[in-house]
Amino acid sequence: MARAGIAKPLDVLSRQKELRSDFYMTVAKGSTAYDTLNVQTALEKIPANKVFDSLENSERRWAPTRTVTLDELVSSIVSKGRQAMLTGILVYGDPESGSKVTNAQNISPKSGLRLDYLGVFKKDKLVGWLNRNDSKGVSYITDHDKSTAVNIPCEGEQITVNTTSSKTKIKGKVKNGNPKIVINVTSEGSIGEVGMQYRFNQT
Repeated sequence: MARAGIAKPLDVLSRQKELRSDFYMTVAKGSTAYDTLNVQTALEKIPANKVFDSLENSERRWAPTRTVTLDELVSSIVSKGRQAMLTGILVYGDPESGSKVTNAQNISPKSGLRLDYLGVFKKDKLVGWLNRNDSKGVSYITDHDKSTAVNIPCEGEQITVNTTSSKTKIKGKVKNGNPKIVINVTSEGSIGEVGMQYRFNQT
């Protein structure tokens, strides 16, 4: 349905006066919405609540994902110069096994739900998926990054920095008749892990 267009279903939902609009929207990747909501999970009896909590926690700790409410989705579709983006959710393992109650009782479930990266829409139609780095870049550019882990190269190794705050400033200008956008990202964080080997000189 996402690739065919979601304008009509969104129009029906947004016009229902009894319906709250503060729930999150997502798009199923590689499976149907029925299979996604039919997977039994161990900590939450209702799969929809599992998805809701996962989206909130993931947005706070992982930049490639974000939460989008119904109002935000509709606004991004109808606003000029903007396009909608939704976090993808996929079913890993066997969807048929995931629908059984025993799936939630196993120590190692045969099926489960996992949040993926951002799906990109053109108007109301899904046109493709971003990878992890592109999804993270979008979060930085649109100032949606709250906290995430960043790997920084250092002397052939990597340092992991856990960002605690981030602020983005975007400035557009025209240079030699060509549009140019300058993006300035200021982040604060703490060092979480160092993969470098320190060498001390003995005297």
